[in-house]
Amino acid sequence: MNKLVFFIAIICGLSILIASCSKDEDEETQTAAEKAEAAETAAIAEETAAIAAIGLNGTWKGDCDSTSSDNSTYGAQSFVSSGTSFSANWSEYSDSECSTKTSGSIDAFKIDLGEAYTLADGNTAHKGVGTLVSSLLTYYTSTSVNGANSISYCGKEWVINSAQDIAGLTCGASTQDSAGVKTYFLYYINGTSLQFGISTANNVTSVSSTVYTKQ
Repeated sequence: MNKLVFFIAIICGLSILIASCSKDEDEETQTAAEKAEAAETAAIAEETAAIAAIGLNGTWKGDCDSTSSDNSTYGAQSFVSSGTSFSANWSEYSDSECSTKTSGSIDAFKIDLGEAYTLADGNTAHKGVGTLVSSLLTYYTSTSVNGANSISYCGKEWVINSAQDIAGLTCGASTQDSAGVKTYFLYYINGTSLQFGISTANNVTSVSSTVYTKQ
């Protein structure tokens, strides 16, 4: 009888030890996961602060320019930056004041800040890389919607004021970049003015003469 009690005590002790070890392992695993998440959050916060420090955050707008030889259509480029989120917005208009929008596209990126870069004129720009998240296209008039649907543009059925993601799709004669594709850029900020240089490779050394104004 005493032997039976002794063996039962041993078995119970082992069970408690195993359960305790399992609990400790779970706690260690959870702690590691939490540490990794905290590190990632801190890295994003640091990147966001760095981008804010050099003034990229905000809305930047370009001029309203003609996009057709007969001046029947116009377009305007703008950029919106907030921390590591960045969007390139292109809008088409039917008037020279760019007040009646017919279509608009928004390419959303997650951006990572690179090192400072000295331009040929001695000014300091900054490098960066944007990873495409989505490419949204919207039509705002029945004429533009009907035109897109008549050719099954991007293989989609279009509805007025309804954005659709066309990343990776073939639209007309061109194939859109897929989500995850990287764009390398160089940007120079002078007060409320922004200039960009972009490339599909990490070899950008200059910025365009086109100026975007901070709103």
